[in-house]
Amino acid sequence: MGTTYVDVNVGSPIFIIQNGVSLASNDTPLMFKNYNAEQDCIECMDPVKKVMIQVQRNLKGELPIVVGFARTIHKFQGDTMDDDAIAMNFNGSRDLNLVYTALSRVKSMNQIVALEL
Repeated sequence: MGTTYVDVNVGSPIFIIQNGVSLASNDTPLMFKNYNAEQDCIECMDPVKKVMIQVQRNLKGELPIVVGFARTIHKFQGDTMDDDAIAMNFNGSRDLNLVYTALSRVKSMNQIVALEL
């Protein structure tokens, strides 16, 4: 598999997918701010801690990040969603524990989008 390039705009949500490349741990949600050419790293804002985080390249020379526009229910466990919404196909939901976990992450019923009932 070849190299993959992804355009990331300022303010895009990203996730670190490897430990040891920044002060943040694997799967930490961050907001992309800019690429620092002098230090060959990206600079991101931790929206929870309100601090800037530098993400360095790993040993393969890659920036181990993924764009984070969507997450699984498992990734949201323990979080509260402030502005985001849950899009869910209730027809295909067989695990009531996952449905409960998803629906208990929101602050408002307006954040739930039912794809099918």
